[in-house]
Amino acid sequence: MTEFLKFRHKQLLSPPPFDVSSIASMDDLEAEMKDLIDATPVRHELPMPNYVKHNPQASEVGKLSAAGLAIEYENTAKEIEAMISSMTKMEQDRAADTLRVVQEHEALVEQIKTAMAACSKTAQAYRDRAAAIFDHIQQAQIVAQDVRKACQELQARIAQPEGAPEPAR
Repeated sequence: MTEFLKFRHKQLLSPPPFDVSSIASMDDLEAEMKDLIDATPVRHELPMPNYVKHNPQASEVGKLSAAGLAIEYENTAKEIEAMISSMTKMEQDRAADTLRVVQEHEALVEQIKTAMAACSKTAQAYRDRAAAIFDHIQQAQIVAQDVRKACQELQARIAQPEGAPEPAR
């Protein structure tokens, strides 16, 4: 219940007291009641939204009803704006979080690219080393084969007496 409605509810349920014993006739009672009604100000000067104005032809009840409704709608509009502000803040926070995550992701991708490049270099180094070892083994085998051939030739010369014809190959 708004402040205005609470005020009106209290005003209607508890009018100012008057002394009945001092009233001698019905005319006096009516006059006393009229004085009380005139003395009780109806306050329609509520904090009205600036986009509404009272119509001077409207009755006090109409003005109060319209004012109460306009104030309630204005309060609801303010709550909606507060919610929008809160949602905007949340959106900005999420955008900042998203940007941070994207930046972290990009940094991680760069680290992965660097690691992949290092792995590629290592793989190429292994291939180069394998080719070098392969060539070395083949060269060693060729040298061993040449040594074996030289040894066989030397053995054949040693086994053959001097001046004897060379055996046919």
